Amino acid sequence: MWIPVAYGVVASGWIALSDTLLAGAARSVQEQAAWSILKGFCFVAATSVALHAGLRWTLARERGARRLAEASEAVLRAKEERDLAERKRAAEALRESEEKLALAIEAADMGICHAVPFGPLECSPRFREIFGIADGLPINGFETFLRLVHPDDRDRHRSAVLRSLDPSGEATYEDQYRCVRPDGSVRWISARGKVRFADVNGVRQAVRTAGAVLDITERKAMQAQLMQSDRLASVGMLAAGVAHEINNPLAYLIAALDFLDGECKELAQKSPGVSSAELLEALAAAREGAGRVKHVVRDLKTFSRADEERRVQVELRPVIESSINMVFNEIKYRARLVKDYGKTPPVLANEARLGQVCLNLLVNAAQAIPEGRIDENEIRVSTKTDDLGRAVVEVRDSGPGIPPDVLKQVFDPFFTTKPTGVGTGLGLSICHNIVTGLGGEIIVESQLDEGTVFRVVLPAAPPPAEGDAGTEPALMTPSVAHRPRGRVLVVDDEPAICAALKRVLAPEHEVVALTSALEAHSRIARGERFDVILCDLMMPKMTGMELHAALTSLAPEQAARMVLLTGGAFTPVASEFLNRVPNARVEKPFDAASLRALVRGLVA
Repeated sequence: MWIPVAYGVVASGWIALSDTLLAGAARSVQEQAAWSILKGFCFVAATSVALHAGLRWTLARERGARRLAEASEAVLRAKEERDLAERKRAAEALRESEEKLALAIEAADMGICHAVPFGPLECSPRFREIFGIADGLPINGFETFLRLVHPDDRDRHRSAVLRSLDPSGEATYEDQYRCVRPDGSVRWISARGKVRFADVNGVRQAVRTAGAVLDITERKAMQAQLMQSDRLASVGMLAAGVAHEINNPLAYLIAALDFLDGECKELAQKSPGVSSAELLEALAAAREGAGRVKHVVRDLKTFSRADEERRVQVELRPVIESSINMVFNEIKYRARLVKDYGKTPPVLANEARLGQVCLNLLVNAAQAIPEGRIDENEIRVSTKTDDLGRAVVEVRDSGPGIPPDVLKQVFDPFFTTKPTGVGTGLGLSICHNIVTGLGGEIIVESQLDEGTVFRVVLPAAPPPAEGDAGTEPALMTPSVAHRPRGRVLVVDDEPAICAALKRVLAPEHEVVALTSALEAHSRIARGERFDVILCDLMMPKMTGMELHAALTSLAPEQAARMVLLTGGAFTPVASEFLNRVPNARVEKPFDAASLRALVRGLVA
């Protein structure tokens, strides 16, 4: 626009000026016309040059502006591309970070929840799975969630969370509690949470909470089982010690009663006129009572073995009988006990562990039946061999039965329908672990108002290897009819045991009784020799194990003639020793006839 205006102004000024100058300078009209033509030509040429230059300048300026615009556009486009790339990289990094976090949370098997304080909970799928919350079911606030927490743990967990919401507190909480799922199952939960605070109108307030939960039921079960195993081990050690202390006096008590019984019978034969019936009856009652104590101690020893993990061939019936004897007082006021024993193969197991299974099943059967009405209730224990050659033990009760929704959870850790203080919910879980660990299976069947049956199925033990002498040395019997008189050494720190053994063996053998293994070692070192050495396993100063080791070096033939006496207080070292050496052993309280037969066999 400015170019035409400038051109008009310049042209008008030039024409006016040139016309004035020519009018004064021209001498004639012809000269003025010639100069006007020349002036016009010059003006046209000058304006053409000016117009051409202006046009070129304008075009150049437009091209520059266009190039500047294009350059600016390129810069802007490059910046946008860089920004877009940065946004993509940031989004990719965020996605990758979220994937890593999700993978880590999944690997940790944690459930996550978020909420504004006391607002609805936003839960991860794993959180819902842990608590048994259906997808899409809202959790409208903390108090709604607390309904899932076990009533005994609810107040403690509420207090832990509320403390974390205190602005003056640590803004975190940590707790372990039980939850009760909608299906009734109980799970142990480890929970940790964090609270974020912000200034709201100048006041520090909680604005968001986040929590992470972990299902630790299996860990808790293992800890509880370990604690129970520790308690059982302690009880076992106590039982073994008690058994040892009982067995020693019981051994010489039974031996003395046997001796008195024999003497009284011999006296009655020699003096028919002497009335000894009442005395013999009293002795028989005393022997029966001592025998019952012997059986109780024997049953107690079944559950107090130190070598808990050692597996040997085990006959089921003696283990079941021991378990019944232990729990019979629980049964006899509730139901009749029926035994239906069929033939079963031996199984490869640990006797104490197997006894624990039988004991648990019998206790559960008894506790399923209320006291009273004994004639109307029954607990039946049966054994048989199935079509696959496996040993089967069944414990059946006539109790009220187990509802179907409960039946599928009976082997879960901590699940129990018993009142607080009656059961831990671990008994059947432990039974399941023991039986499956032995390669077997445990099955439960139940009908409401008809009762319950637990069935334990165990594979038969493989046949012993050729030449295997078995788990216990057999008692030797004399190979000839006559009874040679031998020289027998008795070593026991209990003088009464020494006296009892001497009383039993003296009629047939020369018996030397010592209360010190050190003295026995000294006499053998001086050259004395014995046909049989009856030696207690556990003694002060020098044990039977140490005497055996010393004689193995000093007089191997004497070490081979040792018969080991044990009251049942097996330490791991003693247990390993008995499993290693081939010597015969006799458990206290001993049977006099069997002991005499053993000694005769060794002397022969």
